[in-house]
Amino acid sequence: KDLIYLTNSLGRSVTWPRGCAYDGKSLWFIEHDRAEERFGLHSINLKESRIDRSFPLRDAGIIALAWDGARFWVSGPKSHLYIIDPEKTAPDGSLEAVGSIFAGGYDSLAFGNGFLWGLDKSRKRICRIKCSE
Repeated sequence: KDLIYLTNSLGRSVTWPRGCAYDGKSLWFIEHDRAEERFGLHSINLKESRIDRSFPLRDAGIIALAWDGARFWVSGPKSHLYIIDPEKTAPDGSLEAVGSIFAGGYDSLAFGNGFLWGLDKSRKRICRIKCSE
């Protein structure tokens, strides 16, 4: 087995990873550490087995992540979905929502057959999500 030890660009261990998505080059995942107030989106360079990009997230509730081929879709705590683009950051370096915000809060997200799919654990269902940008 190949193991990747999650240490960010500051040399700090990444704790509480959640949700991951592959963009064709890198594996991205969310860090969700409420105890230390650390929330971020990190990119793992799979050839070098290391984190090569990290962005702080202002939304401390992001739990789900999916890649649509151009942007990330995330599910937040207030029952909404939105898009983030790692190429567009706020002045403080954090990632911001871009575009519309859509209804729905999901525990896990994935793209397949041209649709965004969401796992809603509380209602024990998988939803095909209609969202267009």
